Amino acid sequence: MSETAWAGSEDPCVAIVEAVSDATGRSTTELPPLHRSVDIDALGPFVAETGSSCLRVEFDYAGVRVSVDRNGVLATALDRSR
Repeated sequence: MSETAWAGSEDPCVAIVEAVSDATGRSTTELPPLHRSVDIDALGPFVAETGSSCLRVEFDYAGVRVSVDRNGVLATALDRSR
């Protein structure tokens, strides 16, 4: 599991790829393009919203369950044994 808090103006896409890289032990360059799993154009405005902090987007990316909210990224490896 990898958890990343937003660092000021950090691009959420970069934070997601880095969190998944940490969670999987794979290089960021080995991961598939993020846009195949989520609308990357919608992520920036979503995390920049000043409304409710309980909103969250979850999706699977590179064998990892990614949860994104205004505070950061949580990446958890999926259990494929079920």
